[in-house]
Amino acid sequence: MIKIYIPGPYSIPIWRQFPDSKRCIWKNCEFYFEEPKEYDYLVVWGLEKELPTLCPKERRLCFLGEPPYVKRYTKAFREQFGYVFGCQPKMINKGLMRRLMPTLAWMAGCKIGANVSKDDSDTFMSYQDFKHYETKESRLDKVCFITSNKKFTKGHRDRVNFANKILKNHIDFIDIYGNGYNPVDDKLEVMSKYKYVLAIENGQCMDYWTEKLADSYLAGCYPIYYGCPNISDYFKQDSMLKVDIRDYEKTISAIKEIIDQDIFSASKEAVSVARNLVLDRYNMFNLIADEVNKIDSYSSVIENMSLPETIYPMKYTLKDLFLYKLARLFNIIL
Repeated sequence: MIKIYIPGPYSIPIWRQFPDSKRCIWKNCEFYFEEPKEYDYLVVWGLEKELPTLCPKERRLCFLGEPPYVKRYTKAFREQFGYVFGCQPKMINKGLMRRLMPTLAWMAGCKIGANVSKDDSDTFMSYQDFKHYETKESRLDKVCFITSNKKFTKGHRDRVNFANKILKNHIDFIDIYGNGYNPVDDKLEVMSKYKYVLAIENGQCMDYWTEKLADSYLAGCYPIYYGCPNISDYFKQDSMLKVDIRDYEKTISAIKEIIDQDIFSASKEAVSVARNLVLDRYNMFNLIADEVNKIDSYSSVIENMSLPETIYPMKYTLKDLFLYKLARLFNIIL
């Protein structure tokens, strides 16, 4: 069994994504969220504080969860890892990163920050709960749109502008929730009441799709989606309606049309297939296990442990901060 250590902290119970949350095992990999005496691989998404480790660089993996115009990952931070994965095109083209969709946790079925203890397993929806989740027949024949009023990036601003147009025009078949609108503790509690969900990403980037879409499928909703240009590489076209929110009138018209045609009922099988893909193939622990196994197959000569080292969180120079702000403001891929 390959031992993988993923240091915290966590704001949500990520271990609920295992078939058995009490045994954090996926394929031939066992995952640890508290540092064990020995481990084979170290996996991080980001660090909040310095991390001492004996794990050699060749067995350290970093999975980046944001596109380049949302977060800038410094060279000094990336070079502490033997392998970096993500969807930032310039770094992929330069050979500095391996192409991979974000390995993000589900948000539906738990209250952020309120139930991160393994002993709290009765307060959140688990892998098994979602696997056997039954879609309610008596759902609102409307669209649920969960968003926030953040405006840090152009993608954020496009989404907020779209939401505000809906409110201004009194579109009665779309209900808006989220911070700045109508706050919710658990997305599933709201989404499970609706047939349709608007899932709008922070921007458009190849292979960048997030829990906004995954949560829609887990909740048994038919998603109306804007974001990842190659999303059809991941899910069949009959499992969602793709829209461009920059064309407001066309998007609203398309949404009204699928409601009138009851696409929700006609797409139940497609949504069920997509949900199983979210649970298994695109489960973050499956993605991590697959990449670790690829590395492990040709890295048997690497020593399991080396001399003590310290991995440092990202530190931004004034130049980094300027470029970071520029990228966010104008949606520039650096």
